[in-house]
Parts: sequence; structure tokens; C-alpha cells
Amino acid sequence: MTLHFLPTPRRTVSFRAYATNPVGMSAPGPVVNYVLSVLPAPPTILFMDVSITTLSSGGGASSYKPVLTVIWHGDQFRAAGYIVKAAPVSESGALGTWANVAQIVGGDVFRAQISNVTISSRYAISVAGYVTDDDGAFAQSGPSSTPKTIIIAQAPTTTDLYVHRPASSQFGGDRVSLEWQPEPYTGFPILHNLYMSQLGPSDLTASPLTLIQANISATKANVTGLTSGTIYTFAVRAVNALGAGAMSVPSEPVYAIQSPAS
Repeated sequence: MTLHFLPTPRRTVSFRAYATNPVGMSAPGPVVNYVLSVLPAPPTILFMDVSITTLSSGGGASSYKPVLTVIWHGDQFRAAGYIVKAAPVSESGALGTWANVAQIVGGDVFRAQISNVTISSRYAISVAGYVTDDDGAFAQSGPSSTPKTIIIAQAPTTTDLYVHRPASSQFGGDRVSLEWQPEPYTGFPILHNLYMSQLGPSDLTASPLTLIQANISATKANVTGLTSGTIYTFAVRAVNALGAGAMSVPSEPVYAIQSPAS
């Protein structure tokens, strides 16, 4: 005998045996009840994404800690909850061991935050829905979503600082254009602070670097008002929510000469 049920949590099936004598009289036996649990099919994750946010304890830039925010969409009518998984990823792209990092109880919750992540690391994130048995215990997990890799960056660095002279003057002039190359990706928006140091015509000891432009969102800047006869160098420091990175290597020396009158 084969029984077919819709995927409802529990069904009770009753059986009774009958004995038949030679003249066709039957005597029923006792009723035996069987409780059958029929689990719904585990849910499938339809969409999943990961982003980096930050939390601050109020102690300045160094107090910012990275937090991964995971969002997804699944079949809320079948899911009893969801499990968020993470695995470390090497720079070559090799996956480490998967570990459960969050469990969400309830099929209508599609968001989780992971705070125990390490700066300067890479993680693959995946989500799977699960169903429970009649007692509410974990019974079966559905297929995991396609993993997404995300980088938890540290404070950014800046490299390759270039100095460009104005095209209108071959004598240097009182202004320069600077351009630099930041890290390609840090996980946070990056701003740049521009510093300048100068050497006098008779004293070749460089002065301390002085901040001259702050919170530059672009990767280039113009500096005007340079004093004729003074040698300048420039440096850039990138800043994100995790703090300030190392200062770039100073630029080549710039010797300012007053532009000739036209």
C-alpha cells in the first residue's frame, strides 16, 4: 500500500486488521494508529547580497569596526529559518572551511549582521534555509545560495604620486597639479588628505609636512600660490572609516619660479 500526502507537518494514519472465518464472518482487530511526519521541501534562496557597514564605539576613527550586513530573499512559506555561513578566502581564491556564523529563526526575516570579522581578510558568504520537525528541532537544510566573496579592508594606502606642471609655463610657475593612485578597493569610501613640505633656498632641511587640503574625494588636486625660489614636496594620505593609511612616498621636489609676465 502506498500513501500520498501533501507536505503538512503531521498526519495520523489508522490501521485495523480483520480476521475472516470459513463462512465469511470477520472479526475486527484493535485499531493501530501511526503518526507520520511529512516535512515540507527545504526552501531555496532566490537572492543574496553582502555589504560592509561600520559600527563605532565613539572613540574616533580607530573605534570603527567592520560589520557585514547580509540580505536575502527566500521562500517564507516553507522556511522555518535561515543559516548564514562564512568561509575564509585566500588571496589566490581558495576557500577555507565553512562555518555557521548566524542562525535566523523565522521564515520572514531576511537580514543578518556579522560582526566577528577580521580586518584585511576575505570571506565567502552564503545562506541556506531550513525546515524543522514537529518538535521545532532542525530537520533539513535547503541548498545554499551561490557564495559571494567580500573583502574586509584596512585603512587604505596611496601610491604613485605624480606632479604635473602647467602646460602654459616651462619655468615651473607658482602652481602644480598633483595626481595619485589609491588602492583599487578597500570596502569603504575613501577620502584623501594632501600635505606639503618646503625647503628654503638657503636651508635644505625640509619643514614638517603640513595639511593643505582635506577630504578630497577625487584622486587629483591643484596647488596654487607657491612662493618663487622655494622647493616643495607633496604627499597624500588616504582615509576611510577604519582610519588613516600610511603617508605616500613624497613627490619629486618642485622648484617654484615666478611665471614670466606675458
